[in-house]
Amino acid sequence: MQKNMDENNLKSKLAILIIFFLFLFYFGGTENISKIKQQDKEILKNVDIKPINANDLFLGGPNSEVFIVNFIDTRASTSREFYFKTVDVLKKYVEMGNVAFVYRPFPIKSIDNGSFLEAEAILCANSVGEQIGFWKYLKERMSIVNEDLIISVLPDIAEIADIDIEKFKLCQKNNNYEDTINENIQGALNIGMTESPFAVIVNKNGQGFVLDKTASSEEIDASIKYLLSHK
Repeated sequence: MQKNMDENNLKSKLAILIIFFLFLFYFGGTENISKIKQQDKEILKNVDIKPINANDLFLGGPNSEVFIVNFIDTRASTSREFYFKTVDVLKKYVEMGNVAFVYRPFPIKSIDNGSFLEAEAILCANSVGEQIGFWKYLKERMSIVNEDLIISVLPDIAEIADIDIEKFKLCQKNNNYEDTINENIQGALNIGMTESPFAVIVNKNGQGFVLDKTASSEEIDASIKYLLSHK
């Protein structure tokens, strides 16, 4: 009899312990889930830049789920390195149609006015050569390792990109894009950026974060996957 009572007491204690650990696991687990969700909310913030729109210059398209907005000064060597690293990571996503690269000019006027003229030339490349000519031009320009490139050779780059040179030169002369470039500069300054390169990665709702310019290809890829999973 005593043996049966001892066995019953042991079973009762084990049952209580099991219930206790299940309780601890359940509420501890839900607390951890809540913490993860809270961390997501803290990471994904509204990024104060001009909303992505059809007038932006895309590698990809305006209906993508995630956008990497790259603010570029073509005369900054760090911009060149970051550009190629970002485009290389983006290739597979652009082909799938869910991620787009967005170019926005960010010339550092206080350092070199040539940067501003180059930004105008890039927008002229888009105006005259449309999307295909624009991306050819940008790739050619970013491939030139010369931060003090003479402005007079920009039409030569346009020719390599199969852009009508005379129309390109006329566009340069008209200075049609000063307001657009200044708007982009102000947009960068609004989120505290004062040097090129820098980029922001955002979803369709404008939520995301700033990409560190020293980010590796693996870190950029991880950032894209993170936003794709947090729409």
